Amino acid sequence: MSARRIEILAKWSGFAYPPDHYGKLVLTPTTEGTWQSYDEISQETHAVQPGDVSHFLSVIDDIEATPQPHRFGLSAETLETHFSSRTRGDNRAILIDVEEDRRTRTLKSFSNHIFMLPWRYEGKETPPNYNPSLSIALAAILPLDWMFRRHLSNPLPDLKEYEGDGAKFIVSNAAAIPHQQTEDIRPIGGTGNTLSESIYLVLSMPREKLCSMSATELKEYVASGGDLSEFDSSGETALMHAAAPPFHEELFSNLLAAGADVNERRKDSETGLMIACAGGDAQAVACWLNAGGDPDMRTTLNATALMYGAPDAMIVRILLECGADPAAKDNDGDTALDYAMENMSIVHAGRRLAAIEMLAGQIVRLDLDSLRRSLERARELVRKVGIHQDIDCRLGSTPIPTAELRELVDTGGTKLDWLEYIDLEVTELELAERIVAVLERVLQDHEQAEEDRDRHSS
Repeated sequence: MSARRIEILAKWSGFAYPPDHYGKLVLTPTTEGTWQSYDEISQETHAVQPGDVSHFLSVIDDIEATPQPHRFGLSAETLETHFSSRTRGDNRAILIDVEEDRRTRTLKSFSNHIFMLPWRYEGKETPPNYNPSLSIALAAILPLDWMFRRHLSNPLPDLKEYEGDGAKFIVSNAAAIPHQQTEDIRPIGGTGNTLSESIYLVLSMPREKLCSMSATELKEYVASGGDLSEFDSSGETALMHAAAPPFHEELFSNLLAAGADVNERRKDSETGLMIACAGGDAQAVACWLNAGGDPDMRTTLNATALMYGAPDAMIVRILLECGADPAAKDNDGDTALDYAMENMSIVHAGRRLAAIEMLAGQIVRLDLDSLRRSLERARELVRKVGIHQDIDCRLGSTPIPTAELRELVDTGGTKLDWLEYIDLEVTELELAERIVAVLERVLQDHEQAEEDRDRHSS
């Protein structure tokens, strides 16, 4: 088989933040007779061995309709149990288009099983393909750190570990996350999806005891030598537990009255105010600030509370009124405005857009170069979100307009509670485009005002 272009689309969804990761790779022959791959998201180019491409193309038609034990080095019983088992909560998807002179062949996999088998062929009466040689050949033409390369190339040691238990699972959830998700975790803001949400549910005995005490019991506990700053295994105090959503106002007040330190740091250097900001609860943020929470405190990464709450206009307004610095930068040189553009979602899109306009209006007066940098980042965001949307469409996951969802609710009588969080009816791509428009307008207004000022002064 000869090919003139190979396009590979990939998506991972699961229990991580952000919950979706995308990949788009285009392989084309060069004039020198070799091949190269271009990653449209990272915009990186990699050389590909011609022999690896030829081998991949040669095994596409090597179809095995059932798993063959000799291919895996495992018993037929183990393979049958594995491929008939339910998969984990994370989802993997790959679509491959092989363009030839007169046709395009499309292969798909939506599998969590070993080698991401089986492969399915679009528009062709071909049985599912359980031949691991195809997955291994595909992995050979991928960059070393690209998406599911490890799962395609050699997952057998993970399966053998569970062979005695029926081989129902392949790897741990942590290992299932694509390579790109091993990056340093930054503060997560605005949507209530915080790391502390999953952490604070496991309470150590000292903090659980403190959280169950009344105001009088807490004061007696302190009088007898008790320490309200005790940390649990996750590094949180009882007062920090009150910050995470849903906000425990009574517990918060009782602990403060007993002498808890409102600016105590978690073991990872975050403060309770930061946790409240990340939780997206403006009332909680206001309570922490009224109690003396310091909005200027920094983490070891130099992140501020404003960065944690950046996607939420109400929280941004409260923090700015309390003196938070909108031009503060973290170790990467990012401001709260940059944080507000991360982890795009249609959830509370209206709040996010309003927060971005508010922050841009402040930063344009304090650090013009920083605003221009954020604008370039927003334009790049539009490019990437557009690619993500194209991948979703190719994989059969076309976004449903919010108006249509509301119509379904009205006609079907079904209550979709999450619609309460839609305050602006846009897709993620439309939201990214609106962000660019807002930043361009703020910058243009500032430049026009500067021109008018210069003209009047002359």
